Amino acid sequence: GISFPEPNVGWAVGTNYEDVKNLTGVILKYQDGKWETTKPPQVSSNWFLTSVFFISADEGWAAGGNNELKKGLILHYKGGNWTEVDIPLSYLYIDEKGWEFTHICFANASEGWATGGTRERKGSGGVIYHYKNGDWTSVGGEDLLKGHIIRGLTVVSADDVWFGGQNEGKMFNPRSHMVGSTAFSRPWGSFELHYDNSGMNHVKQPTFLKNVIRNDYSFLAPDKGWCVGIFPTSAPNAKYMTYEGRLLQWKGEKWKNFKLDYNSKWWYLIAVDFSNEKYAWMVGYDVKKKMGILANYKKGKVSFVSKKKLPAVSDDWGLFEVIHTGENEFWAVGIDYQEGKGVILHYTE
Repeated sequence: GISFPEPNVGWAVGTNYEDVKNLTGVILKYQDGKWETTKPPQVSSNWFLTSVFFISADEGWAAGGNNELKKGLILHYKGGNWTEVDIPLSYLYIDEKGWEFTHICFANASEGWATGGTRERKGSGGVIYHYKNGDWTSVGGEDLLKGHIIRGLTVVSADDVWFGGQNEGKMFNPRSHMVGSTAFSRPWGSFELHYDNSGMNHVKQPTFLKNVIRNDYSFLAPDKGWCVGIFPTSAPNAKYMTYEGRLLQWKGEKWKNFKLDYNSKWWYLIAVDFSNEKYAWMVGYDVKKKMGILANYKKGKVSFVSKKKLPAVSDDWGLFEVIHTGENEFWAVGIDYQEGKGVILHYTE
């Protein structure tokens, strides 16, 4: 994950896999034109980070998981220090199986959300936590979240929040596909919730989009939004599920598919961010070609960066997150699978 509260101040989080039995979270800070490692708090002997969000240069949050305790992890940055936050165990149907946070996002300093779920192949379930009045509390329960995997979260405002992911399927986490399963053996489809003044509600899907798995959102206003994700292209009982990326557009009533032209049979989009109505970048991973995907949206058209023009990272790398820090300035983060290290890309026009 990556977050820039100011154009020249940024944070990135991830995981150190040097000792696979004793993972540790990684926190990097960007200041004065360079990235430097920040000493994280002592959490446990096995923990990791997946997402970060800064409200201002002085306050931020990071989320991930504590493998030692088999539960989600949230860190809070304030006063120049990172501290661990106590998270109540509220989801009885997954607490004993182990779960983690994958996303964290805030509307303002006093209200935010964190989402995640289990990593188990059986008994999948999502978790949603709401931060308000200084406390984290769980939202929803078994009837709403069991059997679903939450992949995407965006907070448009305190009363306008989107949650998306996958319905009824094995967990395949594009943020860590090296240890994930690439097969879906159960029925799959779209899972999406919207929170507003009326509460938490399922979003009705157009028939031809019911199998598009949500990965990430970017909203400029309540009626101007975009979503990227995965569309499975082989049968649920196939040995390996193949899929392709999707870009969806929201204009206030329903999602509509935006046609993409990308030459590959096994790829997906993981993140998107719009700096304005006419400009955005999307990132992802081409499983067939083992390389990251960069796609630019400009004035209603999407163009993919060709292999020859992609950054020379390695023979196997992917991207997980992209954000803008100006109208035409973007940052993206991911992983070099070949070398086993993180990747940070910077783009300016």
